[in-house]
Amino acid sequence: MSLGFSALAIVSILAVTVLLAFVEKRVAPGDWARTVLVAGTGGAIVIAACSIELVVLPLLLVGPLAALGALFATLATSLMEIESVPKRLVVAAAATVLVFLPVASTVFATLFDPFGNRLGVIDLGGALPSLVAGGAVAVGTALVSRPPGTVRSSQAGGWSIVVPSVLVWFAGVGWAVGLELAADDMVPIIVVSVLVIPVVAAAAASVVERLRFRRTTASGFVTGLLAGVAAAVPACAFV
Repeated sequence: MSLGFSALAIVSILAVTVLLAFVEKRVAPGDWARTVLVAGTGGAIVIAACSIELVVLPLLLVGPLAALGALFATLATSLMEIESVPKRLVVAAAATVLVFLPVASTVFATLFDPFGNRLGVIDLGGALPSLVAGGAVAVGTALVSRPPGTVRSSQAGGWSIVVPSVLVWFAGVGWAVGLELAADDMVPIIVVSVLVIPVVAAAAASVVERLRFRRTTASGFVTGLLAGVAAAVPACAFV
């Protein structure tokens, strides 16, 4: 049973990684190759760290953590679209080693017990090491590498991005449920949380957009929905 939940988490997290490329309209063959290389770099580093016991985890968490590493590397380099592939791979590798692994060790490793309270694994759904840290690295990299005054033109637009965004939402359910690693009484709460929070966030974003600009756009809806998914994942945490 737990193995099935672990597999569900792996598939769902990798699905989120792929679907975010659709949301950003990175669908050309070259873009896919870069995405696979970057994601593979993050995942491979995590697997290597676990194999040499740099990060000590329950075996069932190794696969999901590698998938989170792939997602992290993708997010961390998401604002480097004008950079060369080698540079993106270097940033992905460095960020995974220096940022993702320490944060993931703090969140998931069973040997981390700084206060001597024997809490064990701190389950934040992988949001802290992947979503928060990945976003922070992406913003920091963009601020350092992009000349002042340069504005990134968004490739995403139109209602065509709604479908992959909704699929990210559904994959988020599998992500959060899978990391529970058991069919316990928390699963229904997790499912309801991941289904409801993004809907409320998307509705709120659309209402605010309507009030401020007298129109509702796909970008506003998608922004709210994905922000809701990002908020729902750690909200499903259970220590």
